Amino acid sequence: MSNRCLYVASFGDFVNQDAMAVLGTLHNNYHGDTLTTTDEAWMGEIRLLQQVLMPWKDESGQIIFEYDIPRLGKRIDVVLLLRGMIFEVILA
Repeated sequence: MSNRCLYVASFGDFVNQDAMAVLGTLHNNYHGDTLTTTDEAWMGEIRLLQQVLMPWKDESGQIIFEYDIPRLGKRIDVVLLLRGMIFEVILA
């Protein structure tokens, strides 16, 4: 696993993995204390994206959670890589 993100998987692996297991991986790789609101946000993102990505589960895409951009001091919540394109997912 990259040290710049908390979770990375193929679309197929992600949609077939239990949401609590994905959340556990995020927790295991997080470098601080998580708040209840953080857990709720992550779980909401996981469940929503597992549904949305189901039609693409056989594609060679990847999903990345919490990708760090050190030079900017920022982190992208979710990145999707599919067919040579990069998507930043913004969930409100």
